Amino acid sequence: MALDQRQTQIREGAGLEESRLNREFIDLLQKVSMPVLVIVAILAVGYAFKQRYDRAQKEKLDSAFAEIEAASNSARPSPDTLRSIADEYQSIAGVYLKGSLRAGDAYLDTFRSGIKPGAELKADGSLAKPEDVMSESDKAYHLSQAQSMYERVHADTAGKPEYTLMRLESMYGLAAVAECKGEYDAAKKHYEDIVALTDKGPWAIHTTLAKARITSLGNLKDLPRLYKSSELPKPPEPAKPELPKIETPAAPGDASTAGEPAATPAPADAAPKTEDAPKEEPKPAETPATPPADPKPPEPAPK
Repeated sequence: MALDQRQTQIREGAGLEESRLNREFIDLLQKVSMPVLVIVAILAVGYAFKQRYDRAQKEKLDSAFAEIEAASNSARPSPDTLRSIADEYQSIAGVYLKGSLRAGDAYLDTFRSGIKPGAELKADGSLAKPEDVMSESDKAYHLSQAQSMYERVHADTAGKPEYTLMRLESMYGLAAVAECKGEYDAAKKHYEDIVALTDKGPWAIHTTLAKARITSLGNLKDLPRLYKSSELPKPPEPAKPELPKIETPAAPGDASTAGEPAATPAPADAAPKTEDAPKEEPKPAETPATPPADPKPPEPAPK
């Protein structure tokens, strides 16, 4: 019965129909395969370029941060060098902001030291060249540049929570610049802004620090002025010590020199040279004369 049913299902030309369907599928694959292969190749090349670009950007970022660290960790960092690094990587926000902050710190430190960047110091800490001391105009320039660096970081981090720490650094820097200028009300305003920014959140430690700085501002106003060495009066010259006079007692009977100090003896080198007197040959000892013989006593007179 089952064999009869299979025989009834056999149709004439069924094999040709299946062969035609397989051929159409193969033709479809041949038509579609080329564009698909092209698309896959494009995607693969694009992915490779993306990987290479990301690697290059990471290397550039690492190199930029390494340059900033190397320039910042030197004994006397150059503020102009740090500023040029920040400007070079302006397209990378993290490097640009950090470089600007480090440049501001270097400008401020140079102002406070009063010594030109790159000045050579001796072993005792004194300047090798006196002309490396900054003039008042040089100090004013460095202070203004420090303020400029802090201000641009403060402006570029506004409304960006991911850069909150850098924004705080810029606010501390602006407060320090105001203190150097003697503008204590402006410094207080910057500290109050820090309190408002960090009062609630993970940066609460800065609230305590800022309030402590506000309290200490009154002490800064009462600090004594430090005078320059050129402004100080010259100390009096020390008095020359007087040598005691040595008196020689006068010879007895010499009334003319009695009570008068004896003349200071001349040094040995200054003593006048005298010619040696001719030596006298020793004379032979004289033989004492023989005394005359005593005369004979007189004879006694006759009785």
